[in-house]
Amino acid sequence: MNRRSGHQKWDAKKMTMKKLIYYDSDLAPRFDDDDDDGKEFDPRLFRLQGRNTGGGYGRGGRGSGKSGGRDRVSLKVHLDNRRDRQLQRGAGGSATTTAVVMNQIKVVRGAAIGKDFIMRSIGQYIDDVKPLLFRVDRGDITFFVENDDTAAAIHAISRRVRDPNTNAPITFLLSRVSAGFATISMNERDLIAECLKKRYNAETHALDLSEFGLDELFRSRSLHLSLTRNNIMMAVVDLIDQHYGTVTALSMKKTSDEHRDELEG
Repeated sequence: MNRRSGHQKWDAKKMTMKKLIYYDSDLAPRFDDDDDDGKEFDPRLFRLQGRNTGGGYGRGGRGSGKSGGRDRVSLKVHLDNRRDRQLQRGAGGSATTTAVVMNQIKVVRGAAIGKDFIMRSIGQYIDDVKPLLFRVDRGDITFFVENDDTAAAIHAISRRVRDPNTNAPITFLLSRVSAGFATISMNERDLIAECLKKRYNAETHALDLSEFGLDELFRSRSLHLSLTRNNIMMAVVDLIDQHYGTVTALSMKKTSDEHRDELEG
């Protein structure tokens, strides 16, 4: 990194290609194909359209401004997608698995405030919040939210809610991080869906999840699909939300309290 200018140094190939792309944007796809994984994004050269549109960015500065909003959105999407790919590669564990990247909410000093008060307060502002994988980390409370809009809405109420004991504003931090587990295969998800269908009683709206991981569907295939695995629990919660919204009774014998809270929530 060049400390004086603040810009990143490029190797000889990239410096040459960036200059050529500036004069002939048709070369960009060829260069990107050759160097996709390691390429860096230079906002100075970012343009949505060709040189003749009058909008976007170039070395001469901003264009007419008409496409500035689109440029900023596209830049953010590019950086977000790139960050997610890096997180997935870093936490996937192997070439055949992909890490789950999700929205993490951190409630600063939330352990002293209490989970129940925090969730009630969020519920006063936002409907249908489905928090997952609650943890207490050094006095903070963290949990994951799948829906991007819901996560953004929780972040937006940061410091609007106050601690009932001290009246201090409560801070909600939002970040995209690896959830610490890999995705399950489509075959495993289909088997879980089949198992839930078998265990659901439509007449009583009851779902039996007791000893779920020992179901014959899984044992006959030598599969370990226990609810103690976070990715299995996530799949079950998602399938219940999609297909069994009318459930009024859950049987969860031999299910840990932590995962029981997520299902009942």
